[in-house]
Amino acid sequence: MGLESLLLIFVVFIVFMFFQSRQMKKRQQEQQQTRDERLAPGVWVMTTAGFYGRFVDRDGQVVILETADGVETYWDQRAVRDVLDELPFDTAQPVDTTQPVDEGEAGVIDVEAPAEDPLRENTDQAGKAGEN
Repeated sequence: MGLESLLLIFVVFIVFMFFQSRQMKKRQQEQQQTRDERLAPGVWVMTTAGFYGRFVDRDGQVVILETADGVETYWDQRAVRDVLDELPFDTAQPVDTTQPVDEGEAGVIDVEAPAEDPLRENTDQAGKAGEN
C-alpha cells in the first residue's frame, strides 16, 4: 500500500506541474501580445538590459530603437521588456551634437605629478629598516 500511495502522490504532482506550466506559457503569450500591440513608432521601451529607447521600426525578429540623441540601435525583439507610458527620467534638454567640442574641454585633465611620491618614501624606509 505504501508504494501505491507514493505513486499516486507522484502522479498528482506531475499533473499539477503540467497545468502550472500551461498557465504560465499562456500568461507569457498574452503579455507578449499586449506588448506587441502597444509597439508603435515613437513609443519608449525598456530592454532586458536596462536600455531605454524610442521604438522606430521592426524587421522580423529585429527591432530598431533610437536613443535620446538620435542614434539607432538594433535589438532582438525578445529583448524588449516593457513598453513605457512615460520615461523615468527627464529628456527636456536634448544633447546638441552639432556643436564642435573645444579641444581644451574634451575631457583631458592636466595634472602635474607630485615631486615626491609619499608611498615610495614609506617603502624605501621599510627597506632600510630591514637592512639594519
